[in-house]
Amino acid sequence: QVAMTAYSNSILRALPGIFQLKLRENLNRMIDNYFNDPDNVSCPAPASSSGDRFIDLRDLLLTPADSISAGGSGTLPYGDIIPGIKSLFDDMIVECDPVTETSKINEAVIVPITVSQSGIPGTFS
Repeated sequence: QVAMTAYSNSILRALPGIFQLKLRENLNRMIDNYFNDPDNVSCPAPASSSGDRFIDLRDLLLTPADSISAGGSGTLPYGDIIPGIKSLFDDMIVECDPVTETSKINEAVIVPITVSQSGIPGTFS
């Protein structure tokens, strides 16, 4: 603790220089080594695919039940993240609030931003 008290100002003055010189040098060296490594010259080959040439957007974007009813396989061959994001998008942007008849994102995002800026919902000044 005595050393910290005695040298804290000197240490604090030296920190920017240490980060500017040593950290930058080391980071630049790491990036240079990465790009000059023969293993990083090209992208790795893609993982094996099902052999299909086309993506079935029904399976990519829809839930399994909706995909089946639209003629897709409904097996989530591309995973469940994109249908989840699409569902969230539909809930927040496409679907309207029955009372205000506006997109739900208005209440969640637009109104707070405009109120904090102008004090009036939906208005920038």
